[in-house]
Amino acid sequence: MTGLVLLTETLLVLNPRKRRAIQKMTGLVLLTETLLVLNPRKRRAMQEMIGLVLLTETLLVLNPRKRRAIQKMTGLVLLTETLLVLNPRKRRAMQEMTGLVLCVSRIFKAP
Repeated sequence: MTGLVLLTETLLVLNPRKRRAIQKMTGLVLLTETLLVLNPRKRRAMQEMIGLVLLTETLLVLNPRKRRAIQKMTGLVLLTETLLVLNPRKRRAMQEMTGLVLCVSRIFKAP
């Protein structure tokens, strides 16, 4: 639906000036952490306002079958927790292969 690749919390906590700079460089719309933690009513209201599908942290831990189904439905690339914990060498290799910006390890820890 939106065609966005959603990036990690490292991008999510950048100060606004850095975030805008990265957006210009990459052409991506970076979501801020507040979007990840909005309560459902506020999230729906904001979705209607801006037309984006806002992803909650639960999407990061969906099982693969559900994740693929949602990806087909929405056209979003959902990042899984496995991408979040790749070692740097594997992460760089996968980034080159897929063209995605993959998350860094220390952010989302499994509960």
